[in-house]
Amino acid sequence: MKKILIIDDEKDCVLLLSEILEYENFEVDTSTSGLEALDKLKSNSYALIITDIMMPDIMMPDMDGIALIEIILAKYKSTRVIIMSGWFDQSELQHLHDKNPQFIKAVLTKPFSPIFLKETIIQELDKV
Repeated sequence: MKKILIIDDEKDCVLLLSEILEYENFEVDTSTSGLEALDKLKSNSYALIITDIMMPDIMMPDMDGIALIEIILAKYKSTRVIIMSGWFDQSELQHLHDKNPQFIKAVLTKPFSPIFLKETIIQELDKV
């Protein structure tokens, strides 16, 4: 089974997403901090990462979502990334896409439905 890592500074969001995905029989790991996520990436192999792009510095002082995604794209080139957020800066998305267009194909705008989440994940995992 392909493993998914969910990263978001909002614990309730991480919990809800993991419950939805586990119900759909996905193997899920979670993180609420950038450094914790990087530690998990060192010791686990993930086919897909779903991460919030706008993790505030106050909630995640170790790094923001953009910095985390850039590290993931540089070090874990075979891992697909789905970006999610309630707010997007189009220039930041374009910057990330330009750096690694083959790995950032999906964007989830909060709020999104569980059905859309599942469909997006299945589409991305089919590409792995």
